[in-house]
Amino acid sequence: MPAILTRKSGWHMKGLTLLETLFALAISALVLVAAVAFYASSKQSANITKAVKDLNTIVGQTHTYMVMGGLSDLTADNANTVSVLQGADYLPSPMSDPWGQEYKAVMTAGTSTATPTTTITIVSLGSPTGDTPDKSCVAIEQALGGTATAGTTGCSFVFTL
Repeated sequence: MPAILTRKSGWHMKGLTLLETLFALAISALVLVAAVAFYASSKQSANITKAVKDLNTIVGQTHTYMVMGGLSDLTADNANTVSVLQGADYLPSPMSDPWGQEYKAVMTAGTSTATPTTTITIVSLGSPTGDTPDKSCVAIEQALGGTATAGTTGCSFVFTL
């Protein structure tokens, strides 16, 4: 037999072969892809949870302010409900949505046949974190148990007070 095909008893291979290196890189790439997907999903879930909490806070404080006699302040010339509540120290200022924009809220006064409602719009839904706006809107809507309207400028939620 040629000497090239035989092994000496004390000889050990040192280093990595190309196949072993490619296998290690493939496993590393899979782990990295899984980590990025998990991070994106976790970030979107956290954004939705914060948005639901903020919307519930805005609605609750709007109701409290209204009960305390501030209905005319909230409905005057389609005032931004969030700004009015921040001015009266019912909400922190600034109060931004998880995507970095201020909440837009407008309260409409009830008539003798209708009850007051508050419409809150999340303008930047999904940006800049890359969340899917439609998916985020639907997830927030389901968590709130209400109705939402997705549009090109964001997602609007209507609450009856």
